[in-house]
Amino acid sequence: MSHDFKRSGSTSSTAIGGSASVAAPGKRTLTEGAYGDAVQRKASPVEMVQRRGAGPATEQVHAAAARGIEAPATTLPFAAQIQASFGPRHDVSSIRAHVGGGAAEATAAMGASAYATGNEVVFGGAPDLHTAAHEAAHVVQQAHGVSLYGGVGQAGDGYERHADAVADRVVAGQSAADLLDGFAGKGGGAAAGVQRRSLTGDLLALFGAPARASTAAPVQMALSDTLRSSLEIYGPVNYNAIIEMIHAAPAAERQAAMNDATLRDLINTRLTAEWAQTVFSSLMEGSQKWKNPTGNDFFDFFVTRNGDGPLPNTATMNCWESILYAAFLARQVSASWIRTFYNTALGASDPNQMIWQQLGFSTSLPTYAAPSTSGTGGGVGAGSGTTRTPSVGQLLFYHTGGAVPGHVAVSLGGDQAISLWNQPNNVDAVQRIRVTDLAGTVY
Repeated sequence: MSHDFKRSGSTSSTAIGGSASVAAPGKRTLTEGAYGDAVQRKASPVEMVQRRGAGPATEQVHAAAARGIEAPATTLPFAAQIQASFGPRHDVSSIRAHVGGGAAEATAAMGASAYATGNEVVFGGAPDLHTAAHEAAHVVQQAHGVSLYGGVGQAGDGYERHADAVADRVVAGQSAADLLDGFAGKGGGAAAGVQRRSLTGDLLALFGAPARASTAAPVQMALSDTLRSSLEIYGPVNYNAIIEMIHAAPAAERQAAMNDATLRDLINTRLTAEWAQTVFSSLMEGSQKWKNPTGNDFFDFFVTRNGDGPLPNTATMNCWESILYAAFLARQVSASWIRTFYNTALGASDPNQMIWQQLGFSTSLPTYAAPSTSGTGGGVGAGSGTTRTPSVGQLLFYHTGGAVPGHVAVSLGGDQAISLWNQPNNVDAVQRIRVTDLAGTVY
């Protein structure tokens, strides 16, 4: 299977809007010329608020939360049952509960029936077991470093669903320790948040209706929701965790995330260009069917139709086009840039050589070095004979002889890459591979 550009029709084409620039030699990313483990972001240096459902502005929520915890405190309702389910690792004996009176005024002000902030839980009225356990779960979440976007939890976010799952176990008389253990070891240090349970959600639940209507199947929403929770944070983003989360998800969920325009915007807002591009490349895993231009969907969308119409999120394209598409989604190249890229190739005597040149291939690039156990990687510096461990977003050119490479993939960092080809697993779609799974010298 050859990764070549196949002319169709005329052997030349007029370039649109200038020519694509030729890349200078040197290991590079296509987007050229996280860290931490918080899961939501904070608005106040003192307090955060976890909630369910829409409600007043962030400032109003924080003000109401502060008033609620000024009300007289007591022990957590149903503490013995909750503790038995939570297990010894998650002690609820120090949780302070505020019920009725000023607590009721505070919950009403934020449109909630209950909320949790730090080690305090506030109830508008006497809670049932499920509500008490739900808020206690939020206390555990915050104790292990949950950092909320705007300092206020969002309706249907991953933490609300987690707290509901914990509360369901408590009510059923089952252990919820394994669900809570997932938060242990994430570290503290985050300011207290406010997570609130919405009155609307409670009423809908009483009537057996879903708290939030959705036309998509639940399996198609799970990854999108989790990614959004992982990106909507105040502090740094855990890039490696996001990549692994995407890899573990079903292809249908990855496709749903790719089709979510607001999530694409969030990815581009919160991540660097290299990270955003590799996230989009990872979201293509299991989709896109390998086919060379010019007779594929990618060429038709960007060149023939000049980027007009629905995005080719499930389409035929080849290896370099999957990388160009990720760069397009990461807003590093435009549809007109891609069209110019091809027009420049069509106008050259050897379109394939021009394409690889524009992508930055050169035999003067360093060759691949596997990550060392010390984490220092290979030698640094361009030029023949040098080696280097690729960083996130760098292109990996597979050369088996001749003037041009036979394949290109994108580095996820270390020894992992994303590639569109049927090798090495006989899967004719985007797949995650080890860098050394494919034959050839890797530049």
